[in-house]
Amino acid sequence: MDQSIATLSLGGTLKDKLYALAAAGFRLVALTDSELIFDDLSPASLADLLHELNLGVSTFQVHGLFGSADDGSPLLVRDRLPPKFDLMRKLGASLMQVSLDSTQVGGKQEAAASQLAELADLAGLSGFRVAVNASDSSSECSPIRSAWDVVRLSARGNLGILLSNFDLLASGSSLDDISEIPGERIFMASLTDVSSAGVAAVPRDRNHRCFPGQGVLDVTSFVECVLDTGYRGPFTLDVLSEDLRAAPVRLTAMDAIRSLRYVEETLRRRGRTGSPSNTHDRRPAPIPEKESITFIEFAVAGTEQSRLGNWLDALGFTLVGRHRTKSVVLYTQGEVAIILNAGSDTFARYYHQLHGLSVCALGIQVDDLQVLLDRASHYGYKRYEERTGPHEYHMPAIRAPDGSLFHLLDGEYDPTLDFAMRDEPESGSAGIRRIDHIVRAVPHGQIDSWVLFYRAFLGLEPDKTLEFVDPHGQVKSRAIHDRNDRVRLPLTTSDGNRTGVARSLTAFGGAGISQIAFETGDIFATAEKLRGAGLPILRIPANYYDELRDGRGVAPSVVDRIQALNILYDAEPRGGQFLHAYSAAFESRFFFEVVQRTGGYDRYGEINAPVRMAAQATPAALQVPLAVRSGSVQ
Repeated sequence: MDQSIATLSLGGTLKDKLYALAAAGFRLVALTDSELIFDDLSPASLADLLHELNLGVSTFQVHGLFGSADDGSPLLVRDRLPPKFDLMRKLGASLMQVSLDSTQVGGKQEAAASQLAELADLAGLSGFRVAVNASDSSSECSPIRSAWDVVRLSARGNLGILLSNFDLLASGSSLDDISEIPGERIFMASLTDVSSAGVAAVPRDRNHRCFPGQGVLDVTSFVECVLDTGYRGPFTLDVLSEDLRAAPVRLTAMDAIRSLRYVEETLRRRGRTGSPSNTHDRRPAPIPEKESITFIEFAVAGTEQSRLGNWLDALGFTLVGRHRTKSVVLYTQGEVAIILNAGSDTFARYYHQLHGLSVCALGIQVDDLQVLLDRASHYGYKRYEERTGPHEYHMPAIRAPDGSLFHLLDGEYDPTLDFAMRDEPESGSAGIRRIDHIVRAVPHGQIDSWVLFYRAFLGLEPDKTLEFVDPHGQVKSRAIHDRNDRVRLPLTTSDGNRTGVARSLTAFGGAGISQIAFETGDIFATAEKLRGAGLPILRIPANYYDELRDGRGVAPSVVDRIQALNILYDAEPRGGQFLHAYSAAFESRFFFEVVQRTGGYDRYGEINAPVRMAAQATPAALQVPLAVRSGSVQ
């Protein structure tokens, strides 16, 4: 599958875009005449730069070639053609892209075909082809059928159609429309995705568009249908998004190439080998069958190690080991391991200098860690190697989009290689069994990049985006999980500057883990132990429990019991239940949650998110001391 991208999909100067795209691995770009108008690169300089970077031009989009006749049909503006043809020759472009509005085509196919035929004839004299895109589809006709009808009527071999998955799916058209078009008459195929499920409702909203693999569209099925016609040309990313244009250009370019590699991988999973135009084989390692989160590592300094240790004590964790050579301690409870790293010559110290007290790494355990290393390499995610001493466990890591680490472990990891384990058994357990989910707060505009990271690197699958009301603004959340629901890593973001998410981002100086949820088999017993240990529990207003009794029909005896412990409640129609309680925020940075799932409940209690965020925004919740004795970290 030859890979191309419209330079309008990125922000910055044209020169910066081309350098970034070439560095990312692109060999084809789609240019537009309007972009050249606003750039100071001369055509000759641009041609030299394209040659230097080994970049070809897949299409050259020209605007303003058609006016409108009195009846609304398109009218070719012939005077604009000679300079456009001259520019295409200088840039080495052979395919011109033009667009017709649905109002110029609907009911006027013969007139539109006549004008396009004239354009094709003039382009043919210079050896050019013309691709037609019928955009802004009307409700009366599929944009694919509309454009194909006009191209077919024109009867010109150098006139073909541009297929856009976004225009097709946003109009509610069927993929079956593609099968009617011969592959040799498809001159270009463009791809985009959307982060919101309501595609048809916001077809032109630039805040919902993203790269394939970051959104909800079935881009791969579109590619399959196009390939089935015999088309063997390039697939071009054409994503008009204000978020992408505001992002660093090199990061956007890397996500772009990753998204196309992801489409290729999904094609292979469906038994497709791609098109014969592939210049080399791209095969990532298969998605791991089993993954689990082995540990959470905090970057701490000074007294932060003991202060956070006090909270872990109150949560029922036990300090079970100290690192043999570094100022690092290990806490465990059930299957959960938490590391507090205050080492002076470690990645954690570097991360702490940038972000303060925060989660700097997660440990991911798989049967074969080489699988994840291969996937990271295929998708261009950087590897990190922590310096290790004699006899220490070698633990490779992959850098996440925010610079934090995902350490990779296989089934042979033994913490006694790194830690001097204490003889005392775990004591004071609160009944926590394992990690249920870990929520990462990310700045506005970055959630799509994280979705692609989790999807491409770890093979996780995203759910739909949800929106919640915080007392100070809107919050968006997207759950991401593996096929076994053993790894759940939701993302949350907000464009407001006073929401709970915004407070976490300010504290971290960027993205960071803001919520850690632990699973328990008996939330009532766990909540009692946490309260007895003095852990500050988030106070839920009485009105919430009144609503449970009166509005949601929960038995009064159940409500009385959960209200006494500030536990929240959700249930599914099929019978699953979700009980969960929250700690107050630790120094305005992150908070803990304990959850109990029964009856196959597989969501996150999102119906309770607004009341939780409102409770966290109260002055009392923002200033909470820990009412326990000094911890065991001295």
